[in-house]
Amino acid sequence: MHNFPRPDKKKLFEKTYERLSTQGTFIMMDKVYVDKEEEREKSLKMQLERYRYLSPDLKKEITDHEILDASDEYRMDELSTIETLKTIGFKNIQIIDRVERDVILIAEK
Repeated sequence: MHNFPRPDKKKLFEKTYERLSTQGTFIMMDKVYVDKEEEREKSLKMQLERYRYLSPDLKKEITDHEILDASDEYRMDELSTIETLKTIGFKNIQIIDRVERDVILIAEK
C-alpha cells in the first residue's frame, strides 16, 4: 500500500472493502507513520542510518525510496489511515502491533 499515492490507496481500500465477505476481516502489514512530525522524522532518520553499510549506489536508491515513502504524497499516517478506513465503512480498526513505522492493522467489514 505504501507505494501508492494517497488517492490510489483510498481506491484500493474501497476495492478491498467491496471484496470482503460480510463480517470479513482486513489485515494489513505496512508502513504507517505516527502522527507527530518529530517522531516521523526521528523514525526516518533511524531507518536511513541502517543503510550506512550498503554500497553508495544501493544506499542512494533505497534512501530515495524511503524519502518518497515518507513524503506527503505517499505517507500513510496513523490517524488519516484510520479515518479513511472509517469513511469507507470499516469498523473496529486497530493497530495491533508496531515496530517503529511498521504496523499490523486489522479492520472489520
